[in-house]
Amino acid sequence: IVRRMARSGHFAGVGEDEVEAWVEQRMDEHRHSTRPVVLELADGRWMQLREFRTGTGLTVTARTDITELKEAERTIRRQAEEDPLTGLANRAVAVRRVDEMLAQRTSRAGALVLIDLDGFKAINDSLGHDAGDELLVVIGRRLAAAVGRGSVVGRMGGDEFALVMSCTAGEKSLARRLDRVMAAVQQPVALTGRTVTPRLSMGVAVFSPGQLSRRDVFQRADIALYHAKAVGRGRYAFFDHHMLRATEQRQQAQDCLREAIDEDRLFIELQPQVRLATGAHVGFEALVRWQRGDRLVPPSEFVQLAEECGLIVPLGNRVIDHALRFMRSMASRGLKPGRIAINVAAAQLKLDDFADTLVAQVAGHGLAPTDIEVEVTETVLLDRSAQQIGRTLARLHEAGIAISLDDFGTGYASLAHLKRFQVDRLKIDRSFVADIGMDDHRAVIPRTIVSLAHSLGMDVVAEGIENERQLDILKAYDCDIGQGFLFARPMPPAEAEAHLRSV
Repeated sequence: IVRRMARSGHFAGVGEDEVEAWVEQRMDEHRHSTRPVVLELADGRWMQLREFRTGTGLTVTARTDITELKEAERTIRRQAEEDPLTGLANRAVAVRRVDEMLAQRTSRAGALVLIDLDGFKAINDSLGHDAGDELLVVIGRRLAAAVGRGSVVGRMGGDEFALVMSCTAGEKSLARRLDRVMAAVQQPVALTGRTVTPRLSMGVAVFSPGQLSRRDVFQRADIALYHAKAVGRGRYAFFDHHMLRATEQRQQAQDCLREAIDEDRLFIELQPQVRLATGAHVGFEALVRWQRGDRLVPPSEFVQLAEECGLIVPLGNRVIDHALRFMRSMASRGLKPGRIAINVAAAQLKLDDFADTLVAQVAGHGLAPTDIEVEVTETVLLDRSAQQIGRTLARLHEAGIAISLDDFGTGYASLAHLKRFQVDRLKIDRSFVADIGMDDHRAVIPRTIVSLAHSLGMDVVAEGIENERQLDILKAYDCDIGQGFLFARPMPPAEAEAHLRSV
């Protein structure tokens, strides 16, 4: 055809010889074409076919078995895109799917749902990592079945999952889908002889193409997840701009707390402890306080904040320093403050040198180890680093520093933990003391804790004693020590000194 067009004058200024050379070149390329065709055979093998013509006009087909190559490609792709534990998509796939939805040239809305398994750490620590892994596999399988096709179900790492799905029918329709997901996933699971009912918290960010960046989408879903956890867990929350404002305020609070710790603007108050049988003073508990502007921030609020943002160790160090300075001050005035109880976090006990440092600090203030008591909560004993924590507690105990288990009966600790860790004293949580005068049934737990502690050679401290009725019952149970508003409220060091002079 090209030759005929050339002879007819269609290519002005181009000679017939040039056209002929071009045609011969194109035909030669075709004759020696090696463009492959890849086929998957019925038996699962893969074959690559190459077809070309020789100079004599023969057609030759070369077949190559490339099954191993395709299997290697599949393995590489699976490793790059699949979570090895659950078989779900991994973080990279979820991120890529969000990018794809953001880049669409349509108005179709999408949704990113970040999911955390509530209480997974306690399950993992109490039942073991194998049981924890098994639970994650079950959760992943249930999520995939509940969401169905057309959505990406991925594991982001640890106990965090993600759903990337369409939201074309609006948030109400999406909420109904999430209700079904939660109902399907939150069914009992049998793990190592125990039945566990998983609970999920979800943060939802709805987005439209071209309006947000990937970073914005993930940030919004993460903020919504934090909100879902903060208001009670076991639920989902859709992002709104009020949450963003709350997150900014929380960041400001973190910055202010960091400054307060660095500038040593935290202080302690001291609550007396008395021996119930005689009413004699036996010591204090040091309670950390933070005055932020005109507001006294509750410890339950800023201690948790310190744990979340990595400030709990420096905060704990400030409390220790203030407590030891108070004890040295009282001793220098000829007063006998007794033993001071200092709350210590898991992060402090994980430090290899914590015990040695504390013993050195105590000696540096001219105090004896028997003047100090370290308080830990039940949850500390269930920490993933329980072995290291146990070694630290053992070193403290050997040095003469008493160990007190705070909030006993409110967590997951068992008798096995009492035998495994060095504990000298149990503290009955104030919630049990508050109920003690209601009826005999509510008094069972405090009475049992006292009996258990004494049988193990431990003392018992009852917190939150507020009236004579509670005091009389606890004395009848032979509870050793008490603290609460009935005896004295927490007080600054100057008032604590005056209190010591009056007892």
